[in-house]
Amino acid sequence: MIPQYGGTEKIESVSVCVVYDPLTGHIHHWHHCVTIVGGRHPSKDEIAIDALAAVTRGSPQNKRDLRVLHVDLPIEPGELYRVDHERQALAVQAKPDLKK
Repeated sequence: MIPQYGGTEKIESVSVCVVYDPLTGHIHHWHHCVTIVGGRHPSKDEIAIDALAAVTRGSPQNKRDLRVLHVDLPIEPGELYRVDHERQALAVQAKPDLKK
């Protein structure tokens, strides 16, 4: 969760990563790191550690072989994504056909 400060602070940088299952490409968690001007932006390694901690906190079933992929913005709103582990890239999933 990103705290709200009334929208007056200037953002210096934003990083996004996903925590995913390398066997299926299923994304378990989208992790956003926002740094306000004057703050210290964490390294990619620090962001990955925080992302994995967020997924595994309090849920023993999530303590399995998960991986982290850092992704570039923008992400297309409304799209369903998975990770193509071989290419190390996000892939758009086909949307389910709800008309059946």
